[in-house]
Amino acid sequence: MEFVKAKNIIEILKLTLACLWLAAAAFTMPVSIGWIALDITGHSKGYSYDLGPQKDISVMLGVFELFMWLLLVVPCGIYVFRRLWRYFRIKGIVAGIATMVLLFLIMIYLMGGWGEFLYCFGIGVY
Repeated sequence: MEFVKAKNIIEILKLTLACLWLAAAAFTMPVSIGWIALDITGHSKGYSYDLGPQKDISVMLGVFELFMWLLLVVPCGIYVFRRLWRYFRIKGIVAGIATMVLLFLIMIYLMGGWGEFLYCFGIGVY
């Protein structure tokens, strides 16, 4: 009997930590995506600076960063959304996605707005 309770507590703890990790990933996602996009496009120091021969290193670093970001976020996201589906069905999935979108938008606001976020992708650069 005590083993069943301990197993449930461990399961709840794992889900809580995974949700916190996914929330942190969603909150920092605009910065991460912007940084990775700048690196992959070869503009890691901004659009007004020409990297020259260092562009190859910037692109390779961006691909590595993207791979690492996906490796850190996707498995946790799969775990959380499978558990949300098991416990709450569609309401859990909608609540999880809404929370991630809200955290994403809060970070964009803290970055300085849509203009600063879109700068990372070369939109609005003069």
